[in-house]
Amino acid sequence: MAQEKRSYADREIALRFWRNVDFGEGCWQWKGGTFGGRYGQFRIGDLKLRAHRISYVWFFGSIPVGAFVCHHCDNGLCVNPLHLYAGDGKTNARDREERTIFRHGPAPGKGLLGERNPAAKLTESGAYCVRRLHKEGWSYRRISVAFAMSKSQIANIVKGRSWAQQR
Repeated sequence: MAQEKRSYADREIALRFWRNVDFGEGCWQWKGGTFGGRYGQFRIGDLKLRAHRISYVWFFGSIPVGAFVCHHCDNGLCVNPLHLYAGDGKTNARDREERTIFRHGPAPGKGLLGERNPAAKLTESGAYCVRRLHKEGWSYRRISVAFAMSKSQIANIVKGRSWAQQR
């Protein structure tokens, strides 16, 4: 009886998990909650787990102690088991540096300007709006609240120290 209850609970968890997946031809995109928008988040009871790690375990078994579950596709929201592999920290860092998001420099965002920078919080049109609002008399504080950014970053955009206008 205990095994029957457990298998029912496992099925319910699996159904709930896979309802949050958009099955594409390549990546299987996680549609549920996320950890900062970077990795899928799935709750089992009080635990918040990374969705790609759950997918890996279901398809390949346990994750080796100390291993990372890495993505061949560099899409942290992908849960396609064909895109996942277990690797150590060095392998993960080396692969990350070799892939497209790091081709333009030694670290994420170094040398990448504007929207090409993965750390960018604005688009080009958003930076234009920041400058326009400041010209219309909005304070740095008011703009920073509207865009959920720091006042100093808003000042940098307005003064052309970041998001420099194209000439």
